[in-house]
Amino acid sequence: MDRNNIDKIAKTPEDRLLLAKVWDKINAGLRKGIPANSCFLSPRELEMTRLLFGEPEGLHRFGGYGDAERQMLVYLPEYMDEESLYWDDSPVACLRAVYYEGDSLTHRDFLGALMGAGVARETVGDICVGKGSCDFFVTREIAPWLLQNFYSAGRTKFRLSEIPLTEACIPEPEIREIKDTLASCRLDAVISSGFRIGRSLASDYVNAGKAALNGLPCPEFLINAYMAAYRGIPIVFLAGDEALCDFAKKLIPGITTVVAKTGHGSAVISRHPEVVREEIFKGMKAALSREDLSDCILPLPDHFVITVEYNDWNKAHSYSFYPGAVAVDAKTVRFESDDYFEVMRFMHFCL
Repeated sequence: MDRNNIDKIAKTPEDRLLLAKVWDKINAGLRKGIPANSCFLSPRELEMTRLLFGEPEGLHRFGGYGDAERQMLVYLPEYMDEESLYWDDSPVACLRAVYYEGDSLTHRDFLGALMGAGVARETVGDICVGKGSCDFFVTREIAPWLLQNFYSAGRTKFRLSEIPLTEACIPEPEIREIKDTLASCRLDAVISSGFRIGRSLASDYVNAGKAALNGLPCPEFLINAYMAAYRGIPIVFLAGDEALCDFAKKLIPGITTVVAKTGHGSAVISRHPEVVREEIFKGMKAALSREDLSDCILPLPDHFVITVEYNDWNKAHSYSFYPGAVAVDAKTVRFESDDYFEVMRFMHFCL
């Protein structure tokens, strides 16, 4: 773990600020040997913290239940185990809103009501809407205020109470394996084919950093790595810039990499071609001479989440009404489905 890696991992000033805050909180717990936790983090933010901290003993990701999308980064000292995360003093609290079953409230309704009440997004975890009730996860600190002041979403009144984390009603995830044949493994080609949009528009989304695959930013290496994993092909070697090589090593422990250049703001410092060429030759020879390549196969995710960030908040608001879509914030919409055709339909209408 190295705090100096924050600048390498962060893509924006907001990322740097977030990672610095998480580092200070978690590192304080590590030094003092006391429990420590971050706020709720999105999948993308969680991945950045994984690149920053690695997987040290005692560090956990917890959102109130096992497969939570938004989770905290939590440090537990040696005298505590993961079961303590479900105790009464857990950093996560679960609140249940009970209302008339005839009122069809959605994720968007509850999230909008919370944001309208002045609750910060980072204090709210997953929101699980059921028939006549909604269980949602918040930080322990904000729970008492919500119990006193949060009692409606739109025109619908509800009764709010805290329940044990183990009693939360979590919907079953919908999963489907998707197969497709592509002429090219370029990321913009994959997006263009899969979501039935023009290649130029797909390229614009990639260049703007708007494309994310299960919470991760999408360099071409990642999409190619997943395509290889889909076919069961190990990824043994990569040559490129330093940040990409670090990213690859975090994903694929057994990969051999050669750094050809290092980014510095909008500029790069390139190594001498002859030196890089020699290292590539030796690296490839060593990588291909290995007999066991099991640690070079990237685990393939089995659930798809499409997240779109719009420049225009008005478009985000309009498209959030698409059936099954959820407004994550003022400019971001998320869509999930076990049917890939429905994912393509969403992208066709909402891009």
